[in-house]
Amino acid sequence: MPVNPNNSLKRKRSPQYLSSPPPEPHNLPYQVEDQAKEKELSTREEQGLHTNEQTSWIGRGRSPFKTPATAVLDSVKNDARHFEELERDLHSEADRLQKLIAAKRKEIACIVQQQQDISNMDAHVMATKPDWHAPPKIGKPRARSTSPEKQLLKLAHSKPPVVHYTFETFKGTLPQTVIDTVNELGEDIDDGCIPTHFKDVVAKFQPNVREPKSHIGQMSSRSPASIESLCKTATYILNQAQICAEERRDENAWSMNVVRPALAWEADGLEQITGEPGFSRVEYIQTQCIAKSCIQTMNGLPIESKKADFALSFSPQHTDVKTQYDAIKSPGHLPPNLSHMSDICTSKLAIHSGGEVKRLLGRALEGQVQLFNFLAAGIIKVRKLLKKAGKGKTSSELTMPLIGWIVVGHTWEFYVAIGDGNEAGDRIGIFGPIRDCILGTYGYYGVFKLLRIVERIKQWAREKYWPWFCRTVIEPCKGMGGLVNDADEINDTEEGDDDDAA
Repeated sequence: MPVNPNNSLKRKRSPQYLSSPPPEPHNLPYQVEDQAKEKELSTREEQGLHTNEQTSWIGRGRSPFKTPATAVLDSVKNDARHFEELERDLHSEADRLQKLIAAKRKEIACIVQQQQDISNMDAHVMATKPDWHAPPKIGKPRARSTSPEKQLLKLAHSKPPVVHYTFETFKGTLPQTVIDTVNELGEDIDDGCIPTHFKDVVAKFQPNVREPKSHIGQMSSRSPASIESLCKTATYILNQAQICAEERRDENAWSMNVVRPALAWEADGLEQITGEPGFSRVEYIQTQCIAKSCIQTMNGLPIESKKADFALSFSPQHTDVKTQYDAIKSPGHLPPNLSHMSDICTSKLAIHSGGEVKRLLGRALEGQVQLFNFLAAGIIKVRKLLKKAGKGKTSSELTMPLIGWIVVGHTWEFYVAIGDGNEAGDRIGIFGPIRDCILGTYGYYGVFKLLRIVERIKQWAREKYWPWFCRTVIEPCKGMGGLVNDADEINDTEEGDDDDAA
Protein backbone atom coordinates (compact mmCIF):
# COMPACT_ATOMS: atom_id res chain seq x y z
CA MET A 1 0.00 0.00 0.00
CA PRO A 2 1.61 3.35 -1.04
CA VAL A 3 2.44 5.91 1.62
CA ASN A 4 0.88 9.37 1.49
CA PRO A 5 3.53 11.99 2.34
CA ASN A 6 0.87 14.53 3.45
CA ASN A 7 -0.12 12.28 6.32
CA SER A 8 3.49 12.15 7.46
CA LEU A 9 3.83 15.96 7.39
CA LYS A 10 0.60 16.41 9.36
CA ARG A 11 1.80 13.93 11.88
CA LYS A 12 5.09 15.81 12.38
CA ARG A 13 3.19 19.06 13.18
CA SER A 14 1.10 17.32 15.81
CA PRO A 15 2.23 17.92 19.45
CA GLN A 16 1.64 14.28 20.21
CA TYR A 17 4.25 13.28 17.56
CA LEU A 18 6.83 11.95 19.96
CA SER A 19 4.38 10.31 22.34
CA SER A 20 2.17 8.71 19.74
CA PRO A 21 3.14 5.26 18.49
CA PRO A 22 4.18 4.74 14.89
CA PRO A 23 1.57 3.74 12.39
CA GLU A 24 0.75 0.12 11.92
CA PRO A 25 3.16 -1.71 9.59
CA HIS A 26 1.87 -2.70 6.20
CA ASN A 27 3.58 -6.07 5.96
CA LEU A 28 7.01 -4.54 5.15
CA PRO A 29 10.10 -6.48 6.33
CA TYR A 30 11.99 -3.49 7.71
CA GLN A 31 8.92 -2.36 9.71
CA VAL A 32 8.79 -5.68 11.55
CA GLU A 33 12.39 -5.15 12.58
CA ASP A 34 11.68 -1.57 13.69
CA GLN A 35 8.80 -2.72 15.90
CA ALA A 36 11.04 -5.15 17.75
CA LYS A 37 13.61 -2.43 18.41
CA GLU A 38 10.94 0.04 19.55
CA LYS A 39 9.56 -2.52 21.98
CA GLU A 40 13.00 -3.01 23.42
CA LEU A 41 13.53 0.74 23.86
CA SER A 42 10.19 1.21 25.58
CA THR A 43 11.05 -1.58 28.02
CA ARG A 44 14.34 0.08 28.91
CA GLU A 45 12.67 3.46 29.51
CA GLU A 46 10.18 1.92 31.89
CA GLN A 47 12.99 0.37 33.90
CA GLY A 48 14.95 3.63 33.96
CA LEU A 49 17.77 2.24 31.92
CA HIS A 50 18.07 5.16 29.58
CA THR A 51 21.41 5.06 27.73
CA ASN A 52 23.05 6.66 24.72
CA GLU A 53 22.11 3.67 22.55
CA GLN A 54 19.13 5.64 21.38
CA THR A 55 21.43 8.39 20.06
CA SER A 56 23.81 5.91 18.42
CA TRP A 57 20.88 4.07 16.84
CA ILE A 58 19.39 7.28 15.53
CA GLY A 59 22.79 8.03 13.88
CA ARG A 60 22.13 11.51 12.48
CA GLY A 61 19.73 12.73 15.12
CA ARG A 62 16.66 11.27 13.50
CA SER A 63 13.73 9.91 15.39
CA PRO A 64 14.18 6.35 16.64
CA PHE A 65 10.82 5.59 15.12
CA LYS A 66 11.14 5.33 11.33
CA THR A 67 8.23 6.29 9.22
CA PRO A 68 7.56 4.67 5.83
CA ALA A 69 8.83 7.78 4.04
CA THR A 70 12.16 7.89 5.88
CA ALA A 71 12.66 4.16 5.30
CA VAL A 72 12.16 4.62 1.57
CA LEU A 73 14.59 7.54 1.52
CA ASP A 74 17.28 5.51 3.31
CA SER A 75 16.84 2.64 0.84
CA VAL A 76 17.17 5.03 -2.10
CA LYS A 77 20.34 6.55 -0.62
CA ASN A 78 21.85 3.10 -0.07
CA ASP A 79 21.11 2.20 -3.68
CA ALA A 80 22.65 5.45 -4.87
CA ARG A 81 25.84 4.77 -2.89
CA HIS A 82 25.94 1.23 -4.34
CA PHE A 83 25.64 2.53 -7.91
CA GLU A 84 28.37 5.11 -7.26
CA GLU A 85 30.74 2.36 -6.10
CA LEU A 86 29.81 0.23 -9.12
CA GLU A 87 30.48 3.15 -11.46
CA ARG A 88 33.92 3.71 -9.91
CA ASP A 89 34.74 0.01 -10.36
CA LEU A 90 33.68 0.12 -14.01
CA HIS A 91 35.82 3.18 -14.66
CA SER A 92 38.87 1.54 -13.07
CA GLU A 93 38.33 -1.67 -15.10
CA ALA A 94 37.99 0.35 -18.32
CA ASP A 95 41.27 2.12 -17.56
CA ARG A 96 43.01 -1.21 -16.95
CA LEU A 97 41.74 -2.62 -20.26
CA GLN A 98 42.84 0.47 -22.15
CA LYS A 99 46.36 0.10 -20.74
CA LEU A 100 46.41 -3.61 -21.67
CA ILE A 101 45.30 -2.87 -25.24
CA ALA A 102 47.99 -0.23 -25.58
CA ALA A 103 50.66 -2.68 -24.35
CA LYS A 104 49.53 -5.37 -26.82
CA ARG A 105 49.56 -2.90 -29.71
CA LYS A 106 53.08 -1.90 -28.79
CA GLU A 107 54.18 -5.55 -28.66
CA ILE A 108 52.64 -6.29 -32.09
CA ALA A 109 54.32 -3.24 -33.55
CA CYS A 110 57.69 -4.47 -32.24
CA ILE A 111 57.18 -7.92 -33.81
CA VAL A 112 56.21 -6.41 -37.18
CA GLN A 113 59.26 -4.17 -37.07
CA GLN A 114 61.52 -7.15 -36.33
CA GLN A 115 60.09 -9.11 -39.28
CA GLN A 116 60.59 -6.13 -41.56
CA ASP A 117 64.19 -5.83 -40.35
CA ILE A 118 64.78 -9.53 -41.04
CA SER A 119 63.27 -9.22 -44.53
CA ASN A 120 65.40 -6.18 -45.28
CA MET A 121 68.48 -8.01 -44.05
CA ASP A 122 67.70 -11.06 -46.23
CA ALA A 123 67.17 -8.79 -49.24
CA HIS A 124 70.51 -7.12 -48.56
CA VAL A 125 72.28 -10.46 -48.26
CA MET A 126 70.71 -11.76 -51.48
CA ALA A 127 71.71 -8.54 -53.28
CA THR A 128 75.32 -8.65 -52.10
CA LYS A 129 75.76 -12.48 -52.17
CA PRO A 130 73.87 -13.93 -55.16
CA ASP A 131 75.27 -17.43 -54.54
CA TRP A 132 73.79 -17.65 -51.04
CA HIS A 133 70.54 -19.47 -50.43
CA ALA A 134 68.03 -17.33 -48.58
CA PRO A 135 66.43 -18.99 -45.52
CA PRO A 136 62.74 -19.81 -45.72
CA LYS A 137 60.36 -17.04 -44.72
CA ILE A 138 58.85 -17.17 -41.25
CA GLY A 139 55.28 -18.39 -41.24
CA LYS A 140 55.20 -19.34 -44.92
CA PRO A 141 52.67 -22.13 -45.42
CA ARG A 142 53.89 -25.41 -46.86
CA ALA A 143 52.88 -25.96 -50.46
CA ARG A 144 50.35 -28.69 -51.05
CA SER A 145 51.58 -31.66 -53.06
CA THR A 146 50.10 -32.19 -56.50
CA SER A 147 47.87 -35.21 -56.96
CA PRO A 148 49.33 -38.18 -58.94
CA GLU A 149 46.68 -37.72 -61.64
CA LYS A 150 47.80 -34.14 -62.27
CA GLN A 151 51.45 -35.18 -62.20
CA LEU A 152 50.86 -37.82 -64.87
CA LEU A 153 49.05 -35.21 -66.97
CA LYS A 154 51.95 -32.81 -66.46
CA LEU A 155 54.41 -35.48 -67.60
CA ALA A 156 52.42 -35.96 -70.81
CA HIS A 157 52.69 -32.21 -71.60
CA SER A 158 56.29 -31.70 -70.50
CA LYS A 159 59.39 -31.50 -72.68
CA PRO A 160 60.08 -34.20 -73.65
CA PRO A 161 56.55 -35.60 -73.24
CA VAL A 162 56.28 -38.83 -71.23
CA VAL A 163 53.27 -40.95 -72.23
CA HIS A 164 52.07 -44.21 -70.69
CA TYR A 165 50.72 -46.94 -72.97
CA THR A 166 49.30 -50.39 -72.32
CA PHE A 167 50.14 -53.17 -74.71
CA GLU A 168 46.47 -54.04 -75.19
CA THR A 169 45.35 -50.51 -76.20
CA PHE A 170 48.44 -49.29 -78.09
CA LYS A 171 47.53 -48.88 -81.78
CA GLY A 172 50.94 -48.04 -83.21
CA THR A 173 53.88 -50.23 -84.12
CA LEU A 174 56.05 -51.25 -81.21
CA PRO A 175 59.82 -50.79 -81.60
CA GLN A 176 61.55 -54.08 -82.18
CA THR A 177 63.77 -53.60 -79.14
CA VAL A 178 60.66 -53.34 -76.94
CA ILE A 179 59.22 -56.53 -78.41
CA ASP A 180 62.50 -58.39 -77.89
CA THR A 181 62.78 -57.16 -74.29
CA VAL A 182 59.21 -58.19 -73.42
CA ASN A 183 59.82 -61.63 -74.89
CA GLU A 184 63.05 -61.97 -72.95
CA LEU A 185 61.22 -61.33 -69.68
CA GLY A 186 57.85 -63.02 -70.08
CA GLU A 187 58.20 -65.89 -72.53
CA ASP A 188 57.45 -69.25 -70.83
CA ILE A 189 57.98 -67.60 -67.48
CA ASP A 190 55.77 -70.12 -65.64
CA ASP A 191 57.28 -73.33 -67.01
CA GLY A 192 59.27 -75.24 -64.42
CA CYS A 193 59.82 -72.31 -62.08
CA ILE A 194 59.41 -74.53 -58.96
CA PRO A 195 62.09 -77.22 -58.35
CA THR A 196 60.76 -80.77 -58.39
CA HIS A 197 62.19 -81.74 -55.00
CA PHE A 198 60.51 -78.68 -53.47
CA LYS A 199 56.95 -79.45 -54.53
CA ASP A 200 56.14 -81.21 -51.24
CA VAL A 201 57.14 -78.08 -49.31
CA VAL A 202 54.92 -75.99 -51.57
CA ALA A 203 51.96 -78.37 -51.13
CA LYS A 204 52.37 -78.31 -47.34
CA PHE A 205 52.50 -74.52 -47.27
CA GLN A 206 49.34 -74.12 -49.39
CA PRO A 207 47.21 -77.28 -48.94
CA ASN A 208 44.16 -75.70 -50.59
CA VAL A 209 45.99 -74.69 -53.78
CA ARG A 210 47.33 -77.22 -56.28
CA GLU A 211 50.01 -75.93 -58.61
CA PRO A 212 49.81 -76.97 -62.31
CA LYS A 213 52.33 -79.57 -63.40
CA SER A 214 53.87 -77.07 -65.81
CA HIS A 215 55.04 -74.95 -62.86
CA ILE A 216 57.26 -77.78 -61.54
CA GLY A 217 60.50 -78.68 -63.30
CA GLN A 218 63.80 -80.51 -62.86
CA MET A 219 66.03 -77.46 -63.42
CA SER A 220 68.74 -79.69 -64.79
CA SER A 221 70.72 -76.69 -66.06
CA ARG A 222 71.35 -75.48 -62.51
CA SER A 223 73.89 -76.77 -60.06
CA PRO A 224 72.66 -78.33 -56.77
CA ALA A 225 74.15 -75.40 -54.85
CA SER A 226 72.26 -72.92 -57.04
CA ILE A 227 68.96 -74.79 -56.57
CA GLU A 228 69.50 -74.94 -52.81
CA SER A 229 70.21 -71.19 -52.73
CA LEU A 230 67.10 -70.56 -54.84
CA CYS A 231 64.87 -72.47 -52.42
CA LYS A 232 66.34 -70.80 -49.34
CA THR A 233 65.98 -67.33 -50.88
CA ALA A 234 62.37 -68.03 -51.90
CA THR A 235 61.49 -69.25 -48.41
CA TYR A 236 63.09 -66.21 -46.79
CA ILE A 237 61.32 -63.75 -49.11
CA LEU A 238 57.96 -65.48 -48.62
CA ASN A 239 58.27 -65.41 -44.81
CA GLN A 240 59.32 -61.75 -44.78
CA ALA A 241 56.46 -60.78 -47.10
CA GLN A 242 53.97 -62.47 -44.79
CA ILE A 243 55.42 -60.70 -41.74
CA CYS A 244 55.30 -57.29 -43.45
CA ALA A 245 51.69 -57.90 -44.53
CA GLU A 246 50.44 -59.18 -41.18
CA GLU A 247 52.13 -56.41 -39.18
CA ARG A 248 51.19 -53.71 -41.72
CA ARG A 249 54.80 -52.60 -41.92
CA ASP A 250 55.95 -49.52 -43.80
CA GLU A 251 57.67 -49.04 -47.14
CA ASN A 252 61.18 -49.33 -45.71
CA ALA A 253 60.47 -52.75 -44.22
CA TRP A 254 59.15 -54.04 -47.56
CA SER A 255 62.20 -52.57 -49.32
CA MET A 256 64.84 -54.02 -47.03
CA ASN A 257 63.27 -57.39 -46.14
CA VAL A 258 61.51 -58.37 -49.38
CA VAL A 259 62.58 -56.34 -52.41
CA ARG A 260 66.30 -56.07 -51.80
CA PRO A 261 66.90 -59.83 -51.20
CA ALA A 262 64.96 -60.60 -54.38
CA LEU A 263 66.98 -58.15 -56.47
CA ALA A 264 70.30 -59.27 -54.97
CA TRP A 265 69.84 -62.94 -55.80
CA GLU A 266 72.19 -64.24 -58.54
CA ALA A 267 71.68 -67.50 -60.36
CA ASP A 268 75.21 -68.03 -61.71
CA GLY A 269 77.53 -65.69 -59.84
CA LEU A 270 75.93 -65.84 -56.39
CA GLU A 271 78.39 -64.37 -53.95
CA GLN A 272 77.31 -66.77 -51.21
CA ILE A 273 78.37 -69.71 -53.40
CA THR A 274 81.28 -68.58 -55.56
CA GLY A 275 82.44 -65.46 -53.73
CA GLU A 276 82.56 -63.55 -57.04
CA PRO A 277 80.63 -60.29 -57.53
CA GLY A 278 77.72 -60.30 -59.91
CA PHE A 279 77.56 -58.41 -63.18
CA SER A 280 74.69 -56.26 -61.85
CA ARG A 281 74.58 -54.55 -58.47
CA VAL A 282 71.64 -53.34 -56.40
CA GLU A 283 71.68 -49.58 -55.70
CA TYR A 284 69.42 -48.15 -52.97
CA ILE A 285 68.63 -44.66 -54.29
CA GLN A 286 65.70 -43.59 -52.13
CA THR A 287 67.71 -40.72 -50.62
CA GLN A 288 69.28 -39.65 -53.93
CA CYS A 289 68.00 -37.03 -56.36
CA ILE A 290 67.76 -37.03 -60.13
CA ALA A 291 70.25 -34.72 -61.85
CA LYS A 292 68.69 -31.40 -62.84
CA SER A 293 69.98 -31.73 -66.40
CA CYS A 294 67.87 -34.89 -66.83
CA ILE A 295 64.55 -33.58 -65.48
CA GLN A 296 61.72 -32.78 -67.89
CA THR A 297 60.72 -29.14 -68.22
CA MET A 298 57.46 -27.26 -68.71
CA ASN A 299 57.45 -23.64 -69.87
CA GLY A 300 61.20 -23.60 -69.45
CA LEU A 301 61.10 -24.69 -65.79
CA PRO A 302 61.89 -28.16 -64.40
CA ILE A 303 58.82 -30.04 -63.23
CA GLU A 304 58.47 -31.67 -59.83
CA SER A 305 60.82 -34.66 -59.79
CA LYS A 306 60.00 -37.91 -57.97
CA LYS A 307 62.61 -40.40 -56.86
CA ALA A 308 62.61 -44.18 -57.14
CA ASP A 309 63.81 -46.59 -54.45
CA PHE A 310 66.04 -49.12 -56.24
CA ALA A 311 68.20 -49.33 -59.35
CA LEU A 312 70.26 -52.09 -60.96
CA SER A 313 73.62 -50.89 -62.23
CA PHE A 314 76.59 -52.58 -63.86
CA SER A 315 78.88 -53.39 -60.94
CA PRO A 316 82.35 -51.78 -60.99
CA GLN A 317 83.60 -54.75 -58.91
CA HIS A 318 83.20 -57.03 -61.92
CA THR A 319 86.39 -57.21 -63.96
CA ASP A 320 84.82 -56.74 -67.41
CA VAL A 321 82.74 -53.76 -66.28
CA LYS A 322 85.63 -52.08 -64.48
CA THR A 323 87.78 -52.34 -67.61
CA GLN A 324 85.21 -50.44 -69.67
CA TYR A 325 84.69 -47.81 -66.97
CA ASP A 326 88.43 -47.12 -66.83
CA ALA A 327 88.64 -46.87 -70.62
CA ILE A 328 86.60 -43.66 -70.80
CA LYS A 329 88.32 -41.81 -67.96
CA SER A 330 90.35 -38.76 -68.97
CA PRO A 331 93.48 -37.58 -67.15
CA GLY A 332 92.84 -34.37 -65.26
CA HIS A 333 89.05 -34.74 -65.35
CA LEU A 334 86.44 -36.23 -63.06
CA PRO A 335 85.05 -39.65 -64.03
CA PRO A 336 82.21 -39.15 -66.52
CA ASN A 337 78.59 -39.30 -65.41
CA LEU A 338 76.98 -42.35 -66.96
CA SER A 339 73.63 -42.27 -65.11
CA HIS A 340 70.94 -39.70 -64.40
CA MET A 341 71.44 -39.68 -60.61
CA SER A 342 73.11 -36.78 -58.80
CA ASP A 343 74.96 -38.90 -56.23
CA ILE A 344 78.72 -38.79 -56.79
CA CYS A 345 79.01 -42.60 -56.72
CA THR A 346 75.84 -43.68 -58.50
CA SER A 347 76.29 -41.08 -61.25
CA LYS A 348 79.48 -42.87 -62.40
CA LEU A 349 77.62 -46.17 -63.00
CA ALA A 350 75.53 -47.19 -65.99
CA ILE A 351 71.96 -48.07 -64.89
CA HIS A 352 69.75 -50.44 -66.87
CA SER A 353 66.64 -50.76 -64.63
CA GLY A 354 64.99 -49.46 -61.48
CA GLY A 355 61.80 -49.56 -59.45
CA GLU A 356 59.58 -48.02 -56.79
CA VAL A 357 58.24 -49.72 -53.63
CA LYS A 358 55.01 -48.99 -51.76
CA ARG A 359 53.62 -50.61 -48.64
CA LEU A 360 50.66 -52.99 -48.66
CA LEU A 361 47.53 -51.13 -49.89
CA GLY A 362 49.77 -48.20 -50.83
CA ARG A 363 49.12 -45.68 -53.58
CA ALA A 364 49.97 -47.46 -56.83
CA LEU A 365 49.34 -44.36 -58.95
CA GLU A 366 51.90 -42.40 -56.96
CA GLY A 367 54.36 -45.24 -57.54
CA GLN A 368 53.74 -44.93 -61.28
CA VAL A 369 54.61 -41.23 -61.20
CA GLN A 370 57.88 -41.92 -59.40
CA LEU A 371 58.83 -44.77 -61.73
CA PHE A 372 57.95 -42.82 -64.89
CA ASN A 373 60.08 -39.88 -63.70
CA PHE A 374 62.99 -42.22 -63.08
CA LEU A 375 62.74 -44.01 -66.44
CA ALA A 376 62.24 -40.79 -68.41
CA ALA A 377 65.31 -39.24 -66.78
CA GLY A 378 67.28 -42.36 -67.72
CA ILE A 379 66.22 -42.04 -71.37
CA ILE A 380 67.19 -38.34 -71.37
CA LYS A 381 70.64 -39.24 -69.99
CA VAL A 382 71.15 -41.91 -72.67
CA ARG A 383 70.29 -39.31 -75.33
CA LYS A 384 72.92 -36.96 -73.91
CA LEU A 385 75.52 -39.74 -73.94
CA LEU A 386 74.67 -40.65 -77.54
CA LYS A 387 75.00 -37.01 -78.57
CA LYS A 388 78.45 -36.79 -76.99
CA ALA A 389 79.44 -40.03 -78.71
CA GLY A 390 78.37 -38.59 -82.07
CA LYS A 391 75.29 -40.81 -82.45
CA GLY A 392 72.55 -38.31 -81.70
CA LYS A 393 70.71 -39.14 -84.95
CA THR A 394 70.53 -42.87 -84.23
CA SER A 395 67.06 -44.30 -84.86
CA SER A 396 64.98 -45.71 -82.04
CA GLU A 397 65.42 -49.20 -83.46
CA LEU A 398 69.04 -49.13 -82.30
CA THR A 399 68.28 -47.64 -78.89
CA MET A 400 67.88 -50.07 -76.02
CA PRO A 401 64.98 -49.58 -73.58
CA LEU A 402 65.08 -49.37 -69.79
CA ILE A 403 63.18 -51.77 -67.51
CA GLY A 404 61.21 -50.67 -64.47
CA TRP A 405 58.99 -52.24 -61.83
CA ILE A 406 56.45 -51.15 -59.21
CA VAL A 407 55.97 -53.05 -55.95
CA VAL A 408 52.80 -52.44 -53.92
CA GLY A 409 52.90 -54.88 -51.03
CA HIS A 410 52.70 -58.38 -52.51
CA THR A 411 52.03 -57.19 -56.09
CA TRP A 412 54.81 -56.70 -58.67
CA GLU A 413 54.38 -55.08 -62.12
CA PHE A 414 57.06 -54.57 -64.78
CA TYR A 415 57.35 -51.82 -67.43
CA VAL A 416 59.54 -50.97 -70.43
CA ALA A 417 60.55 -47.40 -71.39
CA ILE A 418 61.98 -46.19 -74.71
CA GLY A 419 62.22 -42.96 -76.66
CA ASP A 420 60.66 -42.46 -80.08
CA GLY A 421 63.91 -40.83 -81.19
CA ASN A 422 67.18 -39.53 -79.85
CA GLU A 423 66.46 -35.81 -80.13
CA ALA A 424 65.97 -33.84 -76.92
CA GLY A 425 62.28 -33.16 -77.52
CA ASP A 426 61.27 -36.60 -78.84
CA ARG A 427 58.49 -38.37 -76.99
CA ILE A 428 59.25 -41.03 -74.38
CA GLY A 429 56.90 -44.01 -74.13
CA ILE A 430 56.31 -46.13 -71.03
CA PHE A 431 54.78 -49.51 -71.94
CA GLY A 432 53.23 -51.79 -69.38
CA PRO A 433 52.56 -53.52 -67.23
CA ILE A 434 53.82 -56.66 -68.97
CA ARG A 435 50.91 -59.06 -68.54
CA ASP A 436 52.97 -62.26 -68.25
CA CYS A 437 55.15 -60.72 -65.53
CA ILE A 438 52.42 -59.59 -63.12
CA LEU A 439 52.83 -61.62 -59.93
CA GLY A 440 52.20 -61.69 -56.20
CA THR A 441 54.37 -62.90 -53.33
CA TYR A 442 51.44 -64.56 -51.51
CA GLY A 443 52.84 -68.07 -52.10
CA TYR A 444 55.84 -70.00 -53.38
CA TYR A 445 54.76 -69.85 -57.00
CA GLY A 446 54.80 -66.05 -57.07
CA VAL A 447 58.18 -65.86 -55.31
CA PHE A 448 59.84 -68.40 -57.62
CA LYS A 449 58.40 -66.54 -60.61
CA LEU A 450 59.79 -63.26 -59.24
CA LEU A 451 63.27 -64.70 -58.84
CA ARG A 452 63.16 -66.01 -62.40
CA ILE A 453 62.17 -62.56 -63.74
CA VAL A 454 65.00 -60.91 -61.79
CA GLU A 455 67.39 -63.49 -63.21
CA ARG A 456 66.18 -62.74 -66.74
CA ILE A 457 66.52 -58.96 -66.25
CA LYS A 458 70.16 -59.39 -65.23
CA GLN A 459 70.77 -61.80 -68.09
CA TRP A 460 69.20 -59.36 -70.56
CA ALA A 461 71.33 -56.53 -69.17
CA ARG A 462 74.52 -58.56 -69.54
CA GLU A 463 73.85 -60.05 -72.96
CA LYS A 464 71.87 -57.24 -74.67
CA TYR A 465 72.12 -53.86 -72.94
CA TRP A 466 75.79 -53.86 -71.89
CA PRO A 467 77.17 -54.81 -75.36
CA TRP A 468 74.98 -52.10 -76.93
CA PHE A 469 76.13 -49.53 -74.35
CA CYS A 470 79.79 -50.37 -74.89
CA ARG A 471 79.39 -50.29 -78.68
CA THR A 472 77.44 -47.02 -78.95
CA VAL A 473 78.75 -44.98 -76.00
CA ILE A 474 82.05 -46.24 -74.65
CA GLU A 475 83.87 -47.40 -77.81
CA PRO A 476 83.35 -44.16 -79.83
CA CYS A 477 84.68 -42.11 -76.90
CA LYS A 478 87.89 -44.01 -76.35
CA GLY A 479 89.68 -42.26 -79.18
CA MET A 480 88.28 -38.84 -78.21
CA GLY A 481 89.95 -38.68 -74.82
CA GLY A 482 86.95 -39.96 -72.97
CA LEU A 483 83.59 -38.48 -71.98
CA VAL A 484 84.00 -35.12 -70.26
CA ASN A 485 81.21 -33.90 -68.00
CA ASP A 486 79.39 -30.70 -68.82
CA ALA A 487 79.34 -27.86 -66.33
CA ASP A 488 75.70 -28.46 -65.46
CA GLU A 489 76.38 -32.14 -64.76
CA ILE A 490 79.27 -31.25 -62.45
CA ASN A 491 77.03 -28.83 -60.57
CA ASP A 492 74.34 -31.48 -60.29
CA THR A 493 76.80 -33.91 -58.74
CA GLU A 494 78.10 -31.36 -56.24
CA GLU A 495 74.59 -30.36 -55.16
CA GLY A 496 73.60 -33.99 -54.81
CA ASP A 497 76.57 -34.62 -52.55
CA ASP A 498 75.60 -31.69 -50.34
CA ASP A 499 72.06 -33.00 -50.05
CA ASP A 500 73.26 -36.46 -49.09
CA ALA A 501 75.69 -35.08 -46.55
CA ALA A 502 72.95 -33.01 -44.96
